[in-house]
Amino acid sequence: MNSILFYGIGNPSREDDGIGVAFIDMLDKWLKEENIEGIKTEVNYQLNIEDAELISKYDIVFFVDAVKVLDESFQLEEIEPMPGSHFTTHVLTPENILHLSNELYNSNVKAYALKILGYSWNYNEKLSPKATENLDKAFLFVTNKIKKEKGIFNSEL
Repeated sequence: MNSILFYGIGNPSREDDGIGVAFIDMLDKWLKEENIEGIKTEVNYQLNIEDAELISKYDIVFFVDAVKVLDESFQLEEIEPMPGSHFTTHVLTPENILHLSNELYNSNVKAYALKILGYSWNYNEKLSPKATENLDKAFLFVTNKIKKEKGIFNSEL
């Protein structure tokens, strides 16, 4: 059985920037209701260097985050490791964390980005109505996939 982590990124105090956290809240509740084990979750405002060690413990990681530009309501794509040369951790990407995990912990994590389209980034602890619709669509897609695979995601998403 694959070990799976869903990692939600975002600030719930900045409207749609909180999509990743809202997704994980919904997923935690659903996993408990459906009695599905083997899928872990984590949330944070931003990615940190320490996350390289965290993801090294999993076979598959899904980074869930809001984006400002996307041709559809959500998109799931496999990501590849990419080294970063940033002077601040505030701009670390999932690809950078994946690279660090591979280099520092000799991991071979299969990673995906679940990007959900957001519209508003003001100070408010509520998602915009359109972002909530996008969140619901992405959540339905993921939970249907989990049900279909009986809790196990395979590499053919």
